[in-house]
Amino acid sequence: MKYEYAGLQLRYIVLAVSLLAVFIMVFLGIFIKVNALDPIIHPLTVSSIALIIIFLPFGLADFAEVKRREEAERRLPDFLRDLAGHTNFGTPMSEAILRSSEVNYGPLSEEVNQIAGMIRLGIPVETALDDFGKRLKSETIIRVGKIIKKASESGSNTSDVISLISSFTTQTYLMRESRFADMRSYSTTMAVSFGVFLFVIIM
Repeated sequence: MKYEYAGLQLRYIVLAVSLLAVFIMVFLGIFIKVNALDPIIHPLTVSSIALIIIFLPFGLADFAEVKRREEAERRLPDFLRDLAGHTNFGTPMSEAILRSSEVNYGPLSEEVNQIAGMIRLGIPVETALDDFGKRLKSETIIRVGKIIKKASESGSNTSDVISLISSFTTQTYLMRESRFADMRSYSTTMAVSFGVFLFVIIM
């Protein structure tokens, strides 16, 4: 819940900055007499620019968040393989996570380091795993965290369970990438068609 609240706060900040930029643009057009930005002289142009200023930051922020989440999910099998390697020799789950936190997993490192920090504070690993993936809002990472938690609580065949999760996660990611590749040509065709249509309308 607290991570959703933080994300909502960020969206409000982006909206406030966008509205401030629109206000400055209208102020320059009306009071400073910049004719190109005067909504009375160029209502269509100014309104279009205002809409772009308001909505473009949201689109860029969402795009960056999605790419960050996808990169974290791509590095998840690497983390699981390292975790399975540590637990394979009888290392406790808490110690395995602490050792794995020393490796760079890209955007996923934030999640791993957060859990490692909670473990260093004396919080049980099962409790620390409850927050795994919530900062990135990734259902895949959250689901993996719950499975690791259950495997740690059971105390048996932990390494085998984590290895199976790593293999399944890798196959799922490869399947998704294959589907994206199949759709990429179709998306490119649609984008070009829309661009031609928009060009004809503008002309």
